[in-house]
Amino acid sequence: MPQTNFNVYPSVAASPGQWADNGVHDTVSFPALVAVPFGVLCEVVISNAIEMCQPVQDATTGGSFLPKLAGVSVYDPAREQTYVGGSGASPGTGGSYAAGELVPCGRRGRIFAQWDGITTNPWPTWGAIQVNHSSTGAHPQGVFSTQAVSATVGFEIDIAPYCIGCEAARSQSSYTDAFGNSIIVGIVSLNLP
Repeated sequence: MPQTNFNVYPSVAASPGQWADNGVHDTVSFPALVAVPFGVLCEVVISNAIEMCQPVQDATTGGSFLPKLAGVSVYDPAREQTYVGGSGASPGTGGSYAAGELVPCGRRGRIFAQWDGITTNPWPTWGAIQVNHSSTGAHPQGVFSTQAVSATVGFEIDIAPYCIGCEAARSQSSYTDAFGNSIIVGIVSLNLP
């Protein structure tokens, strides 16, 4: 018997950093300055004259929040098997790239990114979204958020640059990794220059 109906938006749990579809996407790789979890927004920093990446932790906020963005760190199933604890939405959980390893960063396309899961403001239907960029590491770095913008030192949250937008709320889900850690993800659309 042929299939007569199908779900256009199935609720599929996805890994942070997993591409959301087979559409066009672009990646650029950088060595990691620190541990970089899957599915977090990364910035480019210069260390010993080498361009490296780390989760976004720019201390500036408002109109001056202009980090040089590398993109969202892409999932690597082989890396998850080695389990290097990261500093994502729940510090120490989820797979990540270790300092010095090459990190593929998605710059264009649709990708599942980590979300802090604060549901007082639900995942937006479409459009702009905020990003955590704790300058001290006391709170998430590079993890997307629906919380209000904050300039509190160590708890900085800002609106993500215009070239990053979130997808419909139906794209938000929870992922449980091989070690029992639950990580909340949502699809973001990337179009970095």
